[in-house]
Amino acid sequence: CFAQPVGQDNSIMRAWKLQVRKASEARSDKCKNILYLTLAAINWDMDDPVKKGQRNRVLSPLFICAVREDGKSMNTPKFSIINPKVQLNATLARLIKVQYDIEIYSGVPTSIDFADLSNYIEVVRKNLGNLHEPELTLVENDIHLCLLDSSNEALCQAVERRIDEITSCPLIGVFSGVENYHAIYHGQNVNNIYPLPADDSQRDVVRRISVGESVNINAAPGSGKSQTIVNVTANLLVNGKSLCIMSEKATALEVVVAYLARSGLEQYCLKIDDKITVRSVVSKVKLAISG
Repeated sequence: CFAQPVGQDNSIMRAWKLQVRKASEARSDKCKNILYLTLAAINWDMDDPVKKGQRNRVLSPLFICAVREDGKSMNTPKFSIINPKVQLNATLARLIKVQYDIEIYSGVPTSIDFADLSNYIEVVRKNLGNLHEPELTLVENDIHLCLLDSSNEALCQAVERRIDEITSCPLIGVFSGVENYHAIYHGQNVNNIYPLPADDSQRDVVRRISVGESVNINAAPGSGKSQTIVNVTANLLVNGKSLCIMSEKATALEVVVAYLARSGLEQYCLKIDDKITVRSVVSKVKLAISG
């Protein structure tokens, strides 16, 4: 419970009633608890997941304990601990491991007794002390009552356990940025065709895809991505393969279609958008087969 009476504070009571309502709905609709007590925290500069090079100051809980509100005491915030075992913040552990290469919970069991919490907070303090990073600060007396949905946490832990198996897939290896990724077909010589002009980097993309590699391209507008797509298409068609070109924006597809027509490849393509009819699709397929 809270250390002092809070019945006269309207803002606290509003927050409490909202938490109680949300927690009750989650138990009723999803049969799970989302009301937690967080104990101790780390105040640190976390890498912004969107803006590279930028960090945001955040306060992240170290330990989490599942609790349940006292439904008979709506006018005075009260709750009880569901499980005396305190859980670690696995998400925080992963983020700090990636950013600072340190195991903040080294020497701490994955589940600890509430009575031993202070001892393990001291273990975390020592782990942080070995890092010598001033932007990582332990806030020992930080306590919050909050709503947490840990549904995705189990999935993240499952992925973490099988990360080597998952990133062994060439396509996922490229998109996940695995540094030690090597293409299975690396080193093979392939004679490619280039219906449209291509510089060395664009030719390298065509060669890689021609031998079975997966490629993730990030380039500015006007840098030649559409031309490269057409050159890739030409080489795949020559080798008897088919492909599907998709885009979120219709304009981008129009550009590719125009380049395909310019390269004499339009007759091998079927453009499908929200304006096409079933009859026109059948007609185009029959025309392509007969041609």
